[in-house]
Amino acid sequence: MRPGSIISDSLLRLTIGLGKLFARLPYPLLFKLGRGLGWLLYWSTPKRRHIARVNLELCFPERTPAQID
Repeated sequence: MRPGSIISDSLLRLTIGLGKLFARLPYPLLFKLGRGLGWLLYWSTPKRRHIARVNLELCFPERTPAQID
C-alpha cells in the first residue's frame, strides 16, 4: 500500500457520501447552502476576488465598476 492512499480513499468516500446526502436535500435548502458557501468563499479569498475583478475589467472595458460588481 502506498503512503497517502488511506487518506485519499477516506476523502473519496467522504466526498461520495456528501454527494449522496446533497442529492436527497430539497432544492430550496440546497440553494441556501450554495449561497452561504458562495458568500463564505467570496469573503475568504480576497486575492482571488481581486484577480477576478481585474480580469473582468480587462475583458469588458466599456462597463462601469458598478456594472462589473
